[in-house]
Order: sequence, then C-alpha cells, then structure tokens
Amino acid sequence: MSIPIDKKILIYFFCLIPFFLIFGPLLPELIILLINTIFLISNFSLKKLKLYIDKIFLSFSCLFAYIFINTLFQYLSENSNELLLFKSFALFRFPLFYLSSKWLFQNLNKEEIKVFFYIFVCTISFVIVDIIFQYFFGFDIFGFEAFVPGTPTAYRLTGPFGDELIAGSYLSRFGIIYLFALMCLFKLNKSLIEILILIFLATVIFIIGERAAFLLFVFASLLLYLEKKKIKVSCHLCCFIYYINCCCDKL
Repeated sequence: MSIPIDKKILIYFFCLIPFFLIFGPLLPELIILLINTIFLISNFSLKKLKLYIDKIFLSFSCLFAYIFINTLFQYLSENSNELLLFKSFALFRFPLFYLSSKWLFQNLNKEEIKVFFYIFVCTISFVIVDIIFQYFFGFDIFGFEAFVPGTPTAYRLTGPFGDELIAGSYLSRFGIIYLFALMCLFKLNKSLIEILILIFLATVIFIIGERAAFLLFVFASLLLYLEKKKIKVSCHLCCFIYYINCCCDKL
C-alpha cells in the first residue's frame, strides 16, 4: 500500500494535467516527473516487483531502449548533438508514467475517481465553451482572436491556447475520455446520448479547422463503437488512453 499523503498528491497532480496543458508543456512535464518520482519511491522494493511486469510497460520500454541505444551509438561514432541523446533517454518517462497511472487508478476509491472526473470534465468543458465563444464573437474569453496564419482566408480557432494551433488535437485526444467521464458521473447509459455527445465534440473539432484532429477523433470514435460490445470500459482502460493522449501530445 502507498503512503496516504503520496496518494493524495498524485491524485491532484494527475487530475490537473489537462488543465496545465492549456498553459504549455512545461507544467505537465514537471507533473509527470513528480508523479513518476513518487511512484518509484513508494514502490521501490523487491516485494513490489510484480508492478513492473506489465506487457504494455515492457513493450514501450524495449522500444525506447532500442531508440536510446541507437542514438547512443550514433553519438559515440559521430559525436552528434547531446540534446538528441537526452531526448531519447527522456522517452522512458512515458512508459513509467503509464505504469504509475495504472497503479494510481487501481488504488482509487469511488470518491477519488469522482474528483478526477469532475476536474477533467470541468477543464474540457471550459475549453469547449471558450472555443464556441470564439467562433461566434471572433475572440475568446481571454481576448485571444481567432488565428489567421499566412493568408486572409486561413481561419483557425485556438480558444484559450492563444496563437498555438493545438485546440483540435487537444480535444481529439481527450474527447473520448471526456465522454466516458460524463457517462460515469451522470449515469448516462443510453446509446443515443453517447452518439449526440460524440457528434457535438466532432462538430466543435471540425469548426476549429484542424482536419487531422477531426479525422483522429472520428477514427477513435469508430474504434470505441466497434469495441463497445466486446470489452468493458474500465478505469484501467481510461488510464491507458489518458497515457497515450499525453504521449501523443508531446512526442
């Protein structure tokens, strides 16, 4: 079992990752580092070795180890950029973050899961409302105007992200978990409601103007529909999707 104070710290920091992503990658990176550190400190013993025997964790670790070894040989033979070597080594934080997230969710009680979902839903809902506000008025709640890159005809909604064109990718990556959180919090079990929420999210991503993000969300929605009758959506699955989203946002 983990130390209670460690668990509480992890819960709140984990919940705040989507919120801090609005302000850039620095704070989420620091949070991931903190979560990984607390996880290692709390589970660094031979008795808890089974935690590290996970197919997904080992698969990603082997992949990133291969990338790091290749980069290391390239650095030694060609004296390449040290920053590239550091970045390849830093990739190990992602499989470790998956493992710490899985460990965290498996030890959450119902009230703690609700806290996570409420913070998550409020954060994503705020981004959606801000984007819709910008769509109708030409500027968002903070005064950021719709971004026009290059030509007068190019029009992109950015919401609270300012001049960064990541609003679509942000919603496409977190949209499915947003749906899952809504269904759990408000006990919405009807398929029609699920479809309406998915259509609404797809519409918001579409008006943002990011075609790649829109196609990604549609593809993820189709996978969810195809797999719905075969698997149960658990906290573990939600945790894994969350991990993948965070990885995609930074790689």
